[in-house]
Amino acid sequence: MDQTTLKFLHEVEDFLARHNMTGARLGKLALNDTRFVDRLRDGASPRLVSADRIREFMRNYKPRPSKRLQQGAAA
Repeated sequence: MDQTTLKFLHEVEDFLARHNMTGARLGKLALNDTRFVDRLRDGASPRLVSADRIREFMRNYKPRPSKRLQQGAAA
């Protein structure tokens, strides 16, 4: 895996950990491709357009409050 792809993988893994999100969910939401992160972890180099779309998604992601928090606020 080249350094650029490795750096991108670290960005993705950090985002996933920070937001408690699976790779499949990120891939589905950003690219409609549930296997994207698995392929990246396996050493595949992403197309530039895919990497750009993933980065844009991560940059603009706004997590929704959990249902438990919403229920607590309503009580």
